[in-house]
Order: sequence, then structure tokens, then C-alpha cells
Amino acid sequence: MENFVDGNEATETADWEDVGEDKIPMVLAEMAKEGKDSIYILNSIRRIMKWSAKCPEVEMKMYRPKNIQWRSSVIVTAEGKLDVAFIFSPYKSCSFLLSAIRENGIIKMENQPMVYFGVPEEFFGHLEHEIISGEFTAAWSFVFNSYWLPPETAKKFKVDVPTGFTISRLDPSHASTVNSVWPYASASSLALVYDTILVNETAGLFEEKNSRLVSWILHVYYGLGMLYTEKEYRRRGYGTIMVKALSKRLAENGAEINLLAKEDNVEANSVFQKLGFQATGPVMVIQIQSRS
Repeated sequence: MENFVDGNEATETADWEDVGEDKIPMVLAEMAKEGKDSIYILNSIRRIMKWSAKCPEVEMKMYRPKNIQWRSSVIVTAEGKLDVAFIFSPYKSCSFLLSAIRENGIIKMENQPMVYFGVPEEFFGHLEHEIISGEFTAAWSFVFNSYWLPPETAKKFKVDVPTGFTISRLDPSHASTVNSVWPYASASSLALVYDTILVNETAGLFEEKNSRLVSWILHVYYGLGMLYTEKEYRRRGYGTIMVKALSKRLAENGAEINLLAKEDNVEANSVFQKLGFQATGPVMVIQIQSRS
């Protein structure tokens, strides 16, 4: 992210405009010009678009600054059964993003969304402070490494199914099991897991003898996620098998493959890099929560 502005320009307050549906492809094309810095947020927006098309209960809106100086910046919100926001900006300034959060009401904090920041890392602290300095706070806040997997790499994956097991999609009856062990589960996350299983690709490893689900992964709006293996089945490589199986299927269907890994999870980052995932920069994620 190498878009610099001088000190005077950086203090301007930018007004934001709602991007009409007909202009969204143009805005996404502008984002794509930022290369790997934009790829995670860009593909997440595309996933949100597909989600809202399949789930009418989810309303997506896109905003960008009216000032042409900041035109590569984008805020996308999804409201309804899914409450999230994605913020992307390549600029070495965050004053106009602060104005969007503080004054424009673009992100409806009262909905307690999960907010993803794809901005220069030096601004993470400023933006987090702005969000939690009022009547809202953070239930949690983490910095993740974002990754992208080239489709040609995924298509070459060899998926070795362990003897006595089979790989197949999850069904909605598995939603409660998945949600019960997801570290970021909330009061509304069961519905998210249920809808994800309904509308997106998933992969599960099942014992043939009793159909027990022992390992799984879902293609969530933020990329590959909710990866989990039951404790007594760990250290057998089942998690890696799940990543390969779902990535290969997504690539064959023409979908982009992204994921997030916590910065301090050395083992996970190492595994993803060995599989061919390419680092695309840090992303800060904040789960908003009311102080009351």
C-alpha cells in the first residue's frame, strides 16, 4: 500500500456516497488495481454479494468517498441475518475513514457487526480506538494474516481419504455441532453456520462405520473457516485433508480461495504456507458489542 498524501490533504473530511448496483463492477475493478493489498477484502466483498443474492434476508450496501482523492477506498456493509462490514483503503491516511465511522453512520454499530479492516497496519490502533471510544466496545479484536491460494495450485491437490472414512458435504443438522466449538460463536452465530451450510460449499470427514463427523471446514463469507477436528482425531493430518478437499472443489468451480490465520498461530500459518497459500497482508477484525 504505497498511496501517500501530504499532511494538509490528510486532514480533509470525505463525504461518502452509496454506490449503485450498476457501478459496483467498476469499483471492484478499481480495487483490483491495488494488487495483493486488496485481494482479501475484494474477494470477501464478492462472497458477500453472492451471499446476499442467495439470501434475501441479507442486504448489502457499498460506499465510497465522493472525493476522487480517496476513490480506491471502499466500505461494504451487510445487514440482516448477517451483520458485517468490510473496510478497504490503501492510503497513508485514516482521517476520512474516521469520519465515516464517527459522523456518517455508514456502519450501524447498534447491530453489533463484525468489522474487517484492510488498511495500512499503522492505522489499526487509531480505528479500533475510534470504534470503542463511545457507547460501543469490542467483544474481541485480533490481527490476522490473510492468505490467497492460486487456483492452479488448488486444482493440483491430491486428496487422500483415510481408510474407513469418507468426505462429503455437511448438512444443516451439523450446524449446532460446528457452532458449539467455533471460537467466535455468538448469540446469532448458529443461524450464520446454518445458512453457510445451506448456501455455500463445505467439506466433512465422516467415519464410514457410524457416519460420525470428525473433521470439517466451511466456505464462509470471509473465506475458508470454522476448520475443526475432534480432539481424539487430531495429529493425523485430517485438518490439512479438509483444507485440500474444499480448496480443490472451490477452484474447480471457479471460486476464489482466501483464509485468515491469527498472527500468533505459528503452526497454522506454517501449514497454510506449505500448502501454497500466499500472504496478502494483515487484516484487523473487531466484533462490536454494546457497553450496555
